[in-house]
Amino acid sequence: CDDFDASVYPGAPEVPNDGIDQDCDGVDLIVLIDGDGDGYTEDIDCDDTDASVNPGAFEIPSDGIDQDCDGSDGVVVVVDADGDGFEEGEDCDDNDPDVYPGAPEIENDGIDQDCDGFDLEVSFDLDGDGFDVDEDCDDNDPTVYPGAPEIPNDGIDQDCDGSDLFVPIDLDGDGFAVGLDCDDSDPDINPDALEIPNDGIDQDCDGSDLLIPDNDGDGFIETEDCDDSDPTVYPGATEIPNDGIDQNCNGSDLIVNVDADGDGFTVENDCNDNDATIYPGATEIFNDGIDQDCDGSDSLASNCNANEVVDCNGNCAPANWVGDNYCDDGTYSYQGNQIDLNCPTYNYDDGDCGVADLDGDGFTSDVDCDDSDSTVYPGATEVPRDGIDQDCDGVDPLCDTDEVLDCNGACGPSLWLGDGYCDDGSNSLYQGTQVDFSCSLNNFDNGDCSVSIDLDGDGYDETVDCDDNDPAINPGVIDIPNDSIDQDCDGVDARN
Repeated sequence: CDDFDASVYPGAPEVPNDGIDQDCDGVDLIVLIDGDGDGYTEDIDCDDTDASVNPGAFEIPSDGIDQDCDGSDGVVVVVDADGDGFEEGEDCDDNDPDVYPGAPEIENDGIDQDCDGFDLEVSFDLDGDGFDVDEDCDDNDPTVYPGAPEIPNDGIDQDCDGSDLFVPIDLDGDGFAVGLDCDDSDPDINPDALEIPNDGIDQDCDGSDLLIPDNDGDGFIETEDCDDSDPTVYPGATEIPNDGIDQNCNGSDLIVNVDADGDGFTVENDCNDNDATIYPGATEIFNDGIDQDCDGSDSLASNCNANEVVDCNGNCAPANWVGDNYCDDGTYSYQGNQIDLNCPTYNYDDGDCGVADLDGDGFTSDVDCDDSDSTVYPGATEVPRDGIDQDCDGVDPLCDTDEVLDCNGACGPSLWLGDGYCDDGSNSLYQGTQVDFSCSLNNFDNGDCSVSIDLDGDGYDETVDCDDNDPAINPGVIDIPNDSIDQDCDGVDARN
């Protein structure tokens, strides 16, 4: 594009702002310059030699210089819109003559009258409790303030911590608070209480009463009845002695000492209580196949001489050995046999071996059920519940003769039954145990403890069942019309 200048040709290095098109692209390279380094180039900076002059500079009014390049010098205009003597640059609210630097400040009104940047706040303690309105969560109540004693469960935040103090309350003192106890007015009702079945009360707070059936219809549920398949067996039933059946559910059959043959020995000790000639110590008849003396075998007579007797084992022995001051207990032999006269048949060798009463209680071992213990013998005083049969009747009684079993298996005084006071285990202490007669076993303390009974087992007790002896009659059945029977207990027979 200039063939006379060797520095000008297509692609030559371009020298900016020199008016020459060195690279033949049709124009000179123009580069904008910021001569005063104020961030504004010469095309918009009205004085690119003065860094204080540019379009973003602050205008100083009335100095003859256009600092902000807007085309003119600024002129100062003093404005005091509210006429309080302070222009708008000094007055923090130039629309309110009561607001200006140094104005009287009104306390706690939310207005900065003196233009110091905040309102003057003065603390108030309306209730005189030592805490002002900013600290006190209720400045109208002197009992409410930070750190005040908190009264639990009253719905008031006395100590201003943001909530009332909740303390669990146990009204009935059973160890379970209102929120956990389904009836906090009754100490016998709580989540750990023993559930009483079929009474319509939820003692253990599991949401329902425990229902247990009465399979044999005798009025006692299966957990109370020791044989719920037999209506003649239940707590309190009449006991039939010596039949091997525990009718009254006290844990054992009633054993009565019976001497059927009148020989002075009861069935427990007599090996045949139907024959008065057979009993411990009776005279033995040899070789008759009968054990008259109840020593376990018939005495066998062999070919003994007239001056001989048959010993306890059926061997011939000299008759004069009986009571000869030697104890023939098998120690001495005769004709090759060890002679034993130490048995009831020979009165224990007629005393030579001593009476076989090892413990000296007056009863020999054939009738004494423990001949090593002098407190144990037929007719001895029985100590209940000690595991020992002192009177040799075959059983250890549970209670003394003047006591009876209560509903929980403890012994209580017989005199307490039907004495006009309900012994229900709440205030009936006896020998360290609360006695409870308030169940069918004790006929509900012989009537002292009132109870509703369902005699016919139809699920309705005598208070609502108009015939509690007939399970087909109760308030829940359908009445049969015109049969003259009020099956549904509504007071009248149904009619077609």
